Amino acid sequence: MTDPIHPGQALAAAIADHEGLTKKRLADLIGVPPGRISEVISGKRSITADTALRLSRVFKQPPDHWLNLQKQYELQTAKTALGSQLENIRAYG
Repeated sequence: MTDPIHPGQALAAAIADHEGLTKKRLADLIGVPPGRISEVISGKRSITADTALRLSRVFKQPPDHWLNLQKQYELQTAKTALGSQLENIRAYG
């Protein structure tokens, strides 16, 4: 199984796709400290609902796009961490 992709990778790609946009400029546009953007991109921080709403305005995507990336990352990470424990859980009834 491949490693889960942190949504920060998608954010880094979105920044790269917009000529002249930097992490600092994005932070200024959405009104957050530059460290928040850097931490998301480096995988040290999650994309919260607050950040998703802000990013959706700049990139003209629904906030769900960013939250779904985060959700998928968290589910894949949890599934890997649980490993075979999940296989031992059976449906009730």
